[in-house]
Amino acid sequence: MSRNNSNKGFTLIELLLVMSISLLLLSLVLISFNVVNNANLNKAARRLENVIRLSRTRSMAKGTEAGKLKLYMQNGNLYAVIGEDDSPQLICNGGIQVKGMSTSDYDLRVGGVALNGLPDGNVIKFSTSGIVQTFSGTPVMNKFILNKGNRSFEVILYTETGNVETNMF
Repeated sequence: MSRNNSNKGFTLIELLLVMSISLLLLSLVLISFNVVNNANLNKAARRLENVIRLSRTRSMAKGTEAGKLKLYMQNGNLYAVIGEDDSPQLICNGGIQVKGMSTSDYDLRVGGVALNGLPDGNVIKFSTSGIVQTFSGTPVMNKFILNKGNRSFEVILYTETGNVETNMF
């Protein structure tokens, strides 16, 4: 008697092997996507820190108006302009949430309107000695929180010294 071994299906081991390889590849894709998102958030925080430093440096070298920093939201993107003649620099795109605060915990609005509700956006001025100037009782934004998903960075501007730092939390 001859046996007919014409199985036309997959064994359980073959199915489990294919499923485990598929899950492994999917997990690698998700991990790399998370790494890219974190890198973009880190870049945005560093860009904001660097533009604040540049504004302070220009104010110290060329005077307060040359280093005046204007931050504003447009179409969900955060932009910065230093001085009167500079073109806007994109700090971060709409995928990153931005919130700014002053030392008095004055929450600033975001999302298509000026960061602090002022018609010309938020303006930060440094004196020629490098410290932050306040004007007309308006709170100066000195803490920026950039958030995407479960990751956040804060960029802190110390108004007394003009120094700036970035922290992940």
